[in-house]
Amino acid sequence: MLWLGNFNRHHPMWDESCNAHLLMWTNLDKAQLLIDAITKLDLHMVLPKGLPTMCAMATGNHTRLDNVFASSMLTDTVTRCSMVLEEHPVRSDHIPITTWIDVKPTL
Repeated sequence: MLWLGNFNRHHPMWDESCNAHLLMWTNLDKAQLLIDAITKLDLHMVLPKGLPTMCAMATGNHTRLDNVFASSMLTDTVTRCSMVLEEHPVRSDHIPITTWIDVKPTL
C-alpha cells in the first residue's frame, strides 16, 4: 500500500523545527488522526523528515503538508523519495515529489 498526497497536517514527525509556530494543539490533534491511521495500517513515512513540500506564496515559508507513506512490504523497495525544488511549477505553492520504487515481478 502506498499513501501519498496533500494531507494538510503539521507535526514534528515531518515538519522542520523552524516551523514550530504551526504546531498548535489544534494542528497536532488533526495530525494525530493521520498518525493513528498510518499506525493501524502499518505504514511508514518514506519521504525524509524536514524536506519541504510547500512554499507559502504570501510569506515564502517552506512547510511540509504533503507526505508519502508505504506499507512495510514496500518500504524496502523505495530507493528514493524526495522533493524536486527545481520542478516547482509557476503559480503553485506545492513542490513536486518523486518516489522511486524498485519492484521485480514474481514468476
